[in-house]
Formats: sequence, C-alpha cells, structure tokens
Amino acid sequence: MENAVSQTERMILSSSGITTINIYSDQKDNIYYVEEDITITAEFGNPSAVKYVRWQKNETNTNFSSIATTSPKYTGTRYENFKHLLMIRKCCESDTGSYSLLVTCIDDVDITSNSIDIKVVRDHPKVALNEVPSACPYDCVNMIATIRSYPKHTSIIWKKGNKPIDITLTKYAGSLNVGDRAVLCINNVKEDDGDVYTIEVQNALGKGTCNEELFVIGVRQMIFISGPVVVSPSETINFQAFLPDRKFSIAKWWKITKQSTTEIQPDTKKYLLYQRNKIHAIEIINAEKGDSAAYQFSLDTMKSNKIHTFVDDSGKYTTNKQGNCLRLFALQAVSADALRKVFDNPNDFEDKKTRLKQYCESNLTNPRNNELFSRLVRKKGTSLNDADISLMYVILRNSVVQKPKNGWGKRPEENDIGIADDIERIHQCRNLICHTDASEIETTLFNKTVLDLSGVICDDLQVEEKIN
Repeated sequence: MENAVSQTERMILSSSGITTINIYSDQKDNIYYVEEDITITAEFGNPSAVKYVRWQKNETNTNFSSIATTSPKYTGTRYENFKHLLMIRKCCESDTGSYSLLVTCIDDVDITSNSIDIKVVRDHPKVALNEVPSACPYDCVNMIATIRSYPKHTSIIWKKGNKPIDITLTKYAGSLNVGDRAVLCINNVKEDDGDVYTIEVQNALGKGTCNEELFVIGVRQMIFISGPVVVSPSETINFQAFLPDRKFSIAKWWKITKQSTTEIQPDTKKYLLYQRNKIHAIEIINAEKGDSAAYQFSLDTMKSNKIHTFVDDSGKYTTNKQGNCLRLFALQAVSADALRKVFDNPNDFEDKKTRLKQYCESNLTNPRNNELFSRLVRKKGTSLNDADISLMYVILRNSVVQKPKNGWGKRPEENDIGIADDIERIHQCRNLICHTDASEIETTLFNKTVLDLSGVICDDLQVEEKIN
C-alpha cells in the first residue's frame, strides 16, 4: 500500500521523524480464536515522510514474506487517522506467526517496526462481563457478556448465586443470547436481586465463566453511627459509621442545627474524614461551643441515626459514659430481632423448643441441662416474640447452630463471620450490659461494641430496623 506525496511535500520530507514504529493488535495477549478478525495497528511520527509501506509475516528471523493486502483475506487494510491498519479476516491456524511493518521513506531509508506474535487457537470459551453499577429499587439492569469461542459455543446459562436463571420469565424480559453477545436484563430491581450473577458458556472443548456482583442500594434505611454525647471544650469529637455494603457513590457527614443542615467538608485544621474497610469516620478537632449540634451520616439515599452532641463541662447533661450505657441498652431490642432472624419462621418456636428439650433429656446427667430443661418447661410462650436474648441464645447454642470459631462464650475475632460468631457477638454485648452494676461505659469500648454489633444486625443477620 502506497501513499501519494506532492512535489512540495517532497522538498521537506525525510526519515528523521520516523525513528520508531510501534505495532500492536486489538487483543492484549495477541491470541485469537479461529474465524475471528484480527486488526494490527501501526503508529509512527512524520507520516508524510512515508513513500510506501509493506506488511510482512516473518517466517524466520531472516526470511520475511510480504503480505498481499489486495487479497480479499485482508479486506479493510488501510491508512486512517495517521495510522496504518492490517486487517486479517476470519483468521485460521495458518495465520499464526510473527508480523511486522516495513516503511520506506521518501529518502529511500527503510525502517522496520517491532514484531508481534499472533496465535490462532481452538479453545474453551472466554467470557467478559461489563462492570455493573450499583442499582436502585425499580431500576432495570443490563448485564452484557462478550463471548469468544471456537468451536462455537453450544449453550449459555445465567445464574443468580448458584441457581440457574430462566430468562424467559417476565422478570428477565429483554434478555437474549445471540452469537458472541449475551444480555441478561433484570427488570424492576428489588433488594433480593442483589447477588453474584454468573454466565457459563460451553463449547465442545470446555466451559468459560465470568461473574459480577449486583449491589442494590437505597433499600436499607439503617446505618448506625456511634460517637459522644457530651464533650469538654478543646477535646476531639469522634464519630464512626459502619457500612453494611461495599459499593456506594456518595458518602457525606452532616452537621444539623435548628437554623440549618450543612454538609461537612474536609478541613485539616477542623474536620478530618477518612475510611477504613467498612468504617467511615470523622474527627472534629478542638471542640468549641459552635460544634454543639446533631451529627448524621448518609450514603446515597440512606441516612444514619442522629447523635446530638454538646460541647459542655458544666455537668448539666448526661455524661458521655452514661449516654453510652443507655444507648447500648436500647440496642438490645434490635439485637433480639436479629436473633429471631436466625429462625426460619418466627412461628416455629415450639419446634425449636421441643428439639432443645429432647437434647436436654438425652443428657440429663449434666446439671446445666437439667436447669435448661426446667426453664423451658416454665416458659409459656408459643412464639419467639416473647423470648429474650438469653433464651434464644440457649436454644440456638444447644440445638440448631454449629459452634463459633472461638467456641461458645468467647468473643469472636474480627474475621470470624459465621452465623454462630454473630450470635455470640450479640450474647457478649448482652452480657456487657446485664452482668455489671456500672452505669457508665468507656467510649472506646462502646464504639467497638456498637460497631461490631451493628455490623451483625444490619449486615450478617440482615435485620432492617430503625435505631434513631
């Protein structure tokens, strides 16, 4: 392929501007499936200095074979936007090899590009999914898959979690599997649509898979923040928010007074905002009277509880440590609801109680089991609604749940995330309140306990509850 150059241009042309020629393919790994089209692009400086170019397939280090780009095999080979393009249509194994570009300049200097090794294969499918953004309720989400395969794929299966999806259902109307492109449409998104979605593509040589997680935001209205109620002047006010989900687009802290609601902007002298894993935090430095306000955290459409903080040392308000104790006590009702979620159906309390009785009766030689048995006999309730944390903990511990990683009665580690670990966290928090005569809780212990507990309530045990 040659480039025509005018006489005027010839006077100023030379090869000096074409010191390096870089060629590359449209696949990063230079691997293609049989019958795919290959595009190789060449870029270099001073293109007007080119007399003509020659695409080559390198048979050996010293033997170069010129490519007849006028052949239908290379239809589309052209010069466009200051780039030379080599098109190889419906490639086959014989197209495997090393390719380069030879450029002859107006001053008859020849310059050769780098070489790239193209490989044409028959293999199991490769599947790529577009990145799926977080979705709001009632949205329509499209998951688009690009499929590369030879032999051609014989089946495509979409899965939600581990369960296959029937794309003929109204919920997935608009989904299609055509050629090298598959689309899963999820209509009228609900909270329970949040999950990992997988596409499996099969051909005669094997299977290819790819997955993406869909996050549904704006459904849970509960984010819990912890922080002080009363702070002395010149101290630092610390607030922390536990995030139940991982993907959010907008996170904000707010200062609320009777006169206004103001978003807090980062300021190294006054406001420090930072994030660690699932924790968002803010530090308000050198507290003063003007910092007395309600503080709140928001994520997209969700808002946390409000904490009314007073900068005061007069003793007029409940102390910070006393406030910690009261707020932790109030959380026990929500913790009880979280435990009830472990039971599949709140109405089958009698069944769970019967199973525990059977367990106790089979181990009557244990004095502790005798005590549990007598306690349950006295219990007249017929549902979990009138069962306290202590009783539910006993039932779950002795009949239906495997023990926590650290064992029952011991505080779980941060990375212990099983259901039994979460049950034990709730139990530990309950003991913190019930097994002490103190009316105060240190802020550090309060923050650790509440953030741990709120993670169990709103994330692992999936209880949606207002804690304002």
